[in-house]
Formats: sequence, structure tokens, C-alpha cells
Amino acid sequence: MVTIKDIAALSGVSIGTVSTILNRSDNTIKVRETTRKRVLEAAGKLKYTPNLNAKALKMDRSFVIGVMAPRIVGSFVPDILEGIEDFFMENNYSMLLSEFEDESEFMSKCRIMKQKRVEGIIVVSGNDELNRVYASGNIALPLIGVGYSVPFANSAFVKVDGRKIAYIATRYLLNLGHRNIAFLYHGKYYTDRVDGWRQALTEYDIPKAGQLLLPDGIGYEGGREMFRRLMLLKEMPTALLAYSDELAAGIMNEAFAQGFKVPEDLSIIGTDDMSFSKMLRPALTTIKQPKGEQGKIAAQLMNAILNKKSPENVLLEPELIIRDSCRKYVKP
Repeated sequence: MVTIKDIAALSGVSIGTVSTILNRSDNTIKVRETTRKRVLEAAGKLKYTPNLNAKALKMDRSFVIGVMAPRIVGSFVPDILEGIEDFFMENNYSMLLSEFEDESEFMSKCRIMKQKRVEGIIVVSGNDELNRVYASGNIALPLIGVGYSVPFANSAFVKVDGRKIAYIATRYLLNLGHRNIAFLYHGKYYTDRVDGWRQALTEYDIPKAGQLLLPDGIGYEGGREMFRRLMLLKEMPTALLAYSDELAAGIMNEAFAQGFKVPEDLSIIGTDDMSFSKMLRPALTTIKQPKGEQGKIAAQLMNAILNKKSPENVLLEPELIIRDSCRKYVKP
């Protein structure tokens, strides 16, 4: 078995220098680049594989990070997880992944993760209620929020500006002439998007009485159910903004089943720019979020905190992807 002593002998440097180069991923200890290159070349030549268990034991660390996501968030989660995993693989961390259904299960699994000696927890698509129970549970581990804000010390977050997501989408529909624009969302999440939707409507002098907000839509089947609820209204909206592409797909297909045409009778915008959104007919206009990038940044933020740095929160920009599911409003 190749050891750092073998690498030190081949590269002509001390064992301490080899250890610094191979084990300090944060590079806080400065080493000449020529020395670093020589050590890495020697490690490659000898096909050195670090003993991560020994490293963890020596440093009294586990190098395991808990990652948690609610089941309701839909299929964009794998893209975020891929970004997290890419960084972890390059920096010798392991990921302990778990789902949760509600705040009680979230708290229970946080405690289990702490028992398993995770060094921190990354939560995908949480909310203020999760922040409250996390604080009351005395978990006291670094927390990184993905897709939502976290207010704690020794924590940070990365998210796309949710207010802008809804604002950009609603402004687009307003510029197409629509004035009756409903926002369909999940009641516990995405409240910042409600603010963006309302801001755009207010700028166009749409009275609050004419603003239709429908909560509690989850996933494809939720979209179908929501459209059936819309049909019971005295006046159907001419355009819909859905908090996810999956919800939008359910709305679109139920609209077709009920004899409506998209976009002739109803314009629809989704959110997330999932791969299937361009495969729908008509192809779905949506708001793109950098999903993999959020995951990678979340992992970087956690790594920074664990290496005694103070990372800045990261707010990313959304992008409108115009396809075929919206059209100019034509008064009947």
C-alpha cells in the first residue's frame, strides 16, 4: 500500500509537505506551485489513494454532509443533487441523503443525522417554518439552504430570486395584453413569488379584487385538479402562471381534455425549464433556474463554513424561456 512517506521520497519533499498538499482542500497553507505539481505527479505515478477513514479519524471529522429535500418539490431535485455530488466527489466529502414529508419528519431526521456525525446539513427547497423548527430543535450544525433563505449564524443560502421569477413571467403576460392572470402555487412554499406576481399586477393597475391566487397545487395531478377548479369560476383567467413545469403540464393536459386550446384559449407559463417542457405540445414557455449550479454552490458554501470561512449568500438570476404556450390576448 502506497503511503505519503513513499510520495515524499519520490518527490524529494518532507512528509509534512506531502500531507499539506494532499489533505488541505481549502489551500489555506501556501505551498510553491512547483512543489505542489511535483507532489501530485508523484502521487499519480504511485497510484496513491488516500485513506479517508484515517484522515477523518486523525482530524476528528466525518467528512459526511446531510442533504435533505421535501418530497413535494418535484423532479428538479436530482439536478441540484448532481451539482452537490460533483463538488463533494472532488473534495472528498460523502453525502447522506434523506427526504421528509413535513416539519416533524424533518426535525426527526435532523436529529438522526446529528447522531450519525454529519458535519452540516444542506436543505433543498425549505421554508420559514423549517427554519423555526430547526432553531427550536437545538441541532446546532451548519445549515445551507438551497432555494430559500436561512437566517442563522454559521449558515448560508443559495437561491434564484423568487420574486423576479414571478415578476418576469407576469410582466411577459401583461405585455401580451393579459389582465386576468392567475398564479397557481403550493401554499407553504414560494411566497416570494406571490410578491413578484402582485408587484407586476400592481404596476399595471390591476385591482387586488381581480388578482386570482390559488394555493395547494402539487405536481402533475395537482395541475389537473387545479384546472377543474378554475372551470368552476364565474370568469376563467386568460393566462396562468404555475410554480412548476410539472404543475403546468397537468394544467395544460386537463385543459385539452376539457376542450380548451393552448394558447388560443389560455396562455400558460411554467417554472424550472425541466427537460420535458420543450417536449410538450405546445412547447411550454417557462422560467429557467440554474439547478445544477445551485447544488454546486451549496456544497461550496458548506465547505467554506467547515473550513472556518464566512461565505456570502448567493442570489442567482432567473431567465425567461419563450416557447409556444403563450400568445397575445385577443378580446372575444
